[in-house]
Amino acid sequence: MSTFATFVMLVTVVVVFLVVISKNKRSTSMPALRVRYQQAKEFTENLRAAERTYADDPGQLPIIKSDYLALLTAFEKLLTWVDAVPEAYDTDFRRNLPGSSLDGSLVPPDIAGRIGQARRFLQNHDATAVMGHCILQNINGCLNLVRHDAPAGETLKSIAQVVARIASGDIRPSSARAHPGREIT
Repeated sequence: MSTFATFVMLVTVVVVFLVVISKNKRSTSMPALRVRYQQAKEFTENLRAAERTYADDPGQLPIIKSDYLALLTAFEKLLTWVDAVPEAYDTDFRRNLPGSSLDGSLVPPDIAGRIGQARRFLQNHDATAVMGHCILQNINGCLNLVRHDAPAGETLKSIAQVVARIASGDIRPSSARAHPGREIT
């Protein structure tokens, strides 16, 4: 990711967190703003590190499915605060989700339909690091499109621990950690 893209993502996350604060300006002090800025900066750094963790994963072992589902839910919520998704983003968002053509339709579904397909796909399949990397890319891209007055701070807070855990390298379910080196089928 380029330095400029990283800067834009950091600014976007900071603005989203600050909007949550601006609802009640009288009770917000400068130290509180610094805390929010630090939280936004930490989230952005963890998001980048989590993307690298998934991108650098060489194995085909499953990742923690509940983490993927939490990220998918957050992505879905963030999309509600986007006024219009540009066509290029929409194509990438849909392509980055698993389970395409699950419905057997010749007409590709919209993004809500693709999210539904991804959820159905995960009912019978494990999530992989490639899928995790793709959903984090979707979240990152979506953060560039979210309205600045959107109440997205709560959504980002809801996945902050998941993103931090992924960034630390903890991506495998306990069954995979119990048997390192053994493929789970």
